[in-house]
Amino acid sequence: MKHKHHMKTFLAVLFCGLLVCGQAFGITPAEDLDGQLEIRPSSPTASWPESGQSNELAPNYTATISVTVIESERVGGVNYTLSSGPDATTGSSDTNVVWTENGTTFSITNTAADTASATMTLTCIWSPERGEGGGEGPGPEDIHGQADADVQLLDSVVDWDFDRTRQWADGEKDLEFTITVTDDNGFGLERWQLTEFSATEADPSDPGWVFFPVASDGPAWMMTSTVLSSNPSKGKVKMEYNDGSDEERTSTEEIAFFLVEFITPAGDPVNSPQSSGDGQNEFTFSTASPGVLTLNIKGKVEPSGIAASIVGDSIFEVGEIEGSTMEWAAGNEDGEPTASGDDIVATVTFTNLPASNGAFGAKVAKYHYDGEELLSQEYEVFFPKTADNHPELGPYLGPRPPNWYYYWSQTIANNSNTTMIYDGPGRSTYDFFDNHRIKIRNDASLTQIAAWGTPRGIDTFAWTTAHEAKHHTQLTGFWPNGWIAAEDDDIDWLPNNQETTYMPGRAYDKSNAATFPDTIGYGTDPIPDVEDICMRSQTAPYNLDQLWNNGDADDVDWANPGKNSETSY
Repeated sequence: MKHKHHMKTFLAVLFCGLLVCGQAFGITPAEDLDGQLEIRPSSPTASWPESGQSNELAPNYTATISVTVIESERVGGVNYTLSSGPDATTGSSDTNVVWTENGTTFSITNTAADTASATMTLTCIWSPERGEGGGEGPGPEDIHGQADADVQLLDSVVDWDFDRTRQWADGEKDLEFTITVTDDNGFGLERWQLTEFSATEADPSDPGWVFFPVASDGPAWMMTSTVLSSNPSKGKVKMEYNDGSDEERTSTEEIAFFLVEFITPAGDPVNSPQSSGDGQNEFTFSTASPGVLTLNIKGKVEPSGIAASIVGDSIFEVGEIEGSTMEWAAGNEDGEPTASGDDIVATVTFTNLPASNGAFGAKVAKYHYDGEELLSQEYEVFFPKTADNHPELGPYLGPRPPNWYYYWSQTIANNSNTTMIYDGPGRSTYDFFDNHRIKIRNDASLTQIAAWGTPRGIDTFAWTTAHEAKHHTQLTGFWPNGWIAAEDDDIDWLPNNQETTYMPGRAYDKSNAATFPDTIGYGTDPIPDVEDICMRSQTAPYNLDQLWNNGDADDVDWANPGKNSETSY
């Protein structure tokens, strides 16, 4: 609670109240005792406020001050100068503070509904002792000794101790909302009232005024009640209390039942993918080096006008991308959103594509309020397929590979069984003479032949690597010590002595490198013998050799475009 007047409180007087005038006998009447008045804690004789009350006052509140001075033969009396402190705005005397005197009992009232201050000055009138022989000394003199006491008046007597905003659960008809109000001043609070809820937003059975139970353990009273709301809504809680003056006082606080709904990300990224705008649930790294992925997170807050009230207790959380550097935008540190109208928004970036394909894919965004997770929303993260901004630095046996080659090579779609390299544009091949290498070219990322089910993307990559791997197995089996031209008359990679026996019932012509027409769907007619034996199973009836099942790698394909992205191919 903020105070408009910061000054020492009256606690000094509360604990140190004795005012003693004068010192030893023999002081002349003309001697100025200013500054010699003492406040002794050993014998308090003045107390303010009354026992059991706080030293803090509220607007429109009256407190009683009782002052007692121990008289002695040297004390002629005490004058009480009562004044108000300066107004915080004008600097002049605050006319809202009213003092009332009744002997040595005083009352102070702040007549405004705002803070104020006041001062009590105690001045001792010294009366000298009688002279020798019964003569009287001089009359009373004002010796200027005084003690000031500052009075601080606060903004409110009620400490509203409750969450002014509370998540409303979607689908719940009656959400319990418990409010605790603490009265540290012990003013005898009586009741509260709900106001400014429409009939559909407040429990229609609410009786209006609710009386509080009073705790039995001290002046701080704890009072609770329940508010029910069938919709996200806002309204006010008004408390009426009795301050000891038999006048009704009121204090009002706003409360809200709010509902946050994800706008971005949102929806089902599998069945309803969206790659841009509100509702986006697919996010792809840029093609720049280093690549950057940006998530603009947005939540819609109901009812209207509540967003700014909840951001301080709100946190967005997003899924980690291992190997990529996450950074929240300025103003969104640690995921704390900012308010934009009725939305709460935050931006987070990830810089550098991860090294592992497994770091892409399904992620979860979460919304936390006051430390409690209230919402979660799935989204997906992709790499740009044809860019080459993956983190591998090389060196390479061929050109720098694109992202699809780098990441798909880490998955079950990689069926290679010998050294495999990326070799640029063109058609993939197995190079027996270049250290038995599989050379994957750009055709392995596109759509392939009908014989394989017209695969796309990662399925094409899987079929291609499996096909070239079978070439490696067959040709190194035929020629374990290297190819011998004299033993391969038609240069079809089948040794002369196996042309007619390798696949019984399907004899190849050792003088013809392409014996049969293409009936399997390879795409070249007639089909080269070396491709025919690779495409077919080596057991009768020599149908297609099913080296891969399309779709088996769908759950690891995070290329955009790809199997899981909104733009498939």
